[in-house]
Amino acid sequence: MELPWGPIAVRIALGSQESPLLASISAIVITIMVVISDYLEIKSIKFRKLVDGEPIILINNGKLLDYNLKKVKITINKLLMQLREKNIFNIDDVALAIIESDGELTVLPKVNKQPITTGDLNISTNYTGLMSDIIVDGKIMYDNLKSANHDEKWIKKQLKSSNVSNVENVFYAGLNA
Repeated sequence: MELPWGPIAVRIALGSQESPLLASISAIVITIMVVISDYLEIKSIKFRKLVDGEPIILINNGKLLDYNLKKVKITINKLLMQLREKNIFNIDDVALAIIESDGELTVLPKVNKQPITTGDLNISTNYTGLMSDIIVDGKIMYDNLKSANHDEKWIKKQLKSSNVSNVENVFYAGLNA
């Protein structure tokens, strides 16, 4: 969280009379304060907690911590809404619900309510990686096409199989690696 240096700087700079000297001094002071606060935020856990706050647990093992709800001023209705947005419809299904310092709710479902993954079933899968842009605004991205071990002939064949006659008619085409 950034400190509100802008409004402070304007008040100091304008002061009771408009003076170039006062404006210069104000700018220097504000710059020094920003540099110091940025440094302290990086180096000091206590300063970071003071400025950013820290996460607060709202639900622990299916139990509402009402004193923490009051502390962060969140109603039960708002908490339930945020849980539903995360596809949690029962408080008993929550191992931990934490309100982060930025106001976002982080939810860890209980183990028996978490979705099954391929790792849980010991099934190996291939990593598909990020999608590579192959055509953008009707233009072939040759570097990406080459990185995917394909050429212009291959892309034209793919387009033809999709009944697209001209690359310029394609707004976007991507390829999973």
